[in-house]
Amino acid sequence: MSRRLLREVLLDAAAALGTVCLVVALAHAGFGTTLLVFRSGSMAPAISTGALAVTVERPTAEIRPGDVVSVVDAHGVRVTHRVVEVAVSGLVLKGDANPGADARPY
Repeated sequence: MSRRLLREVLLDAAAALGTVCLVVALAHAGFGTTLLVFRSGSMAPAISTGALAVTVERPTAEIRPGDVVSVVDAHGVRVTHRVVEVAVSGLVLKGDANPGADARPY
């Protein structure tokens, strides 16, 4: 591959990446979206480790069992699991790959 062709390919790739970054920034500003990377296998096989998701804030009143939500626990750790139950005490969550629901509601 010639230097000129390599340069063109790299410039095109950089332009595409820049466009993706711009779209993500505009989506965040306009719709409150956030990118989330799954760092564990707790949601396998539906969501694999390393998968990328776009999140949008929703009121708790709109959340239903079966929805996948991302919350921050009392220790500041983000947990992304499926809703098992919407209870008065909070959301009962369970990772698809986990044998049981999380210890406490969120």
